[in-house]
This record gives sequence, C-alpha cells and structure tokens, in this order.
Amino acid sequence: MAVIFGQLQIALPLAVDLEAFRDPAQAGKIRTALQALADAAAGLDGHGKGFDAGGRYLARSLERDARRALQYFEERKYDSAEFFIGQLAESCIGCHSRLPSPGDAPLARRVAP
Repeated sequence: MAVIFGQLQIALPLAVDLEAFRDPAQAGKIRTALQALADAAAGLDGHGKGFDAGGRYLARSLERDARRALQYFEERKYDSAEFFIGQLAESCIGCHSRLPSPGDAPLARRVAP
C-alpha cells in the first residue's frame, strides 16, 4: 500500500497539470510511477481476500486502471491516461472509505496539504 500511495503522490499532481504531463522531461518519472503503481496494485489480490465483493472489485479496478493509464501514456493518449490516473485515486478513496476509521490519517495529509 505504501508503494501505491507514494507513486500516486507522484502521478496524480502531474496528471492534473496538462503541461507537465505532456512534458518529455517528465515522461520517465511518470512512466516509472505508473509501472510501479501497476505492479504494486497486482499484489492487492492477496490484500483484498478478506473484502466483500465490492472491495475486491475496487482492488481489481486499481490494477486494471493503472495498467490502462500506463498503456495510454505510452501511446501518448494523454487525455485517456489522465482519466485513468483519476480513476486510480477514486478506487483508493472508494476502498478506504469502506474501512473502519482508526482516527486521524497522517499519510492522507500529504495528498492535499
């Protein structure tokens, strides 16, 4: 989960900055983040075994959307890649909002200061 969160912190801000997302100087950073997201999301199958059907769906969606974001980025279909990066964030929020709250979430403060 820490890898997913860390890579999303890199990819999401770039995906909402149209110039930065299309900047060839950022391509390696974005590609690396998306690949790491996809690889880490593939490991969520084991993490989500105790989830209900909705939680398992969200875990599978995370991997699928990460792979699509990477594919579209590689194809330079930036609008589609940006969309799927947004979907990644929605899947994370959707899953975590279903869990009991342990109280304050210090990591979440790093997403939007």
